[in-house]
Amino acid sequence: MFAGLSVPDGPVYGQTFSRKRFVDFQTLLLQPILPEALRRGVHTLKLILDNGTTHAPKQLRRWLDGRAQAQGWPLTIQVIWLPPDASRLDQIEIWFSVLQRKLLQPDHFNSLEELAQAIDYRFYQVQKRDSPAHQLDLHRRKTQKETRNQIMKSCT
Repeated sequence: MFAGLSVPDGPVYGQTFSRKRFVDFQTLLLQPILPEALRRGVHTLKLILDNGTTHAPKQLRRWLDGRAQAQGWPLTIQVIWLPPDASRLDQIEIWFSVLQRKLLQPDHFNSLEELAQAIDYRFYQVQKRDSPAHQLDLHRRKTQKETRNQIMKSCT
């Protein structure tokens, strides 16, 4: 499963895959992250990532630059790498923990397909909400703005 959180307004965009590979991460970026950024008229897309191998830190910049040039994307993509052991600053990891607690722990699934459908439905539900962080009743009491500021401070 890969997911991205739009920090300014809260929607979570995600997809489930049978494996966690760089090609799957690329698919998430190409559908739905980049199309949504282009639809919104975003000038600078900031990808805040942990140092996981699926993000392919050594390949990502070259791949993004090549795609941007080939596609003529009218936006700049800035990659911000979170420091190691900084999961408390990674909002999508917080969202994953809520997903695990609210969806995965109380239920048992008969197949991986059934699990993927439940996760996809959760993504659909979250995208329809105005304030997913509030609706998901996160244990964190900080506002999204405060958390975003913490992330930006740790990355500079």
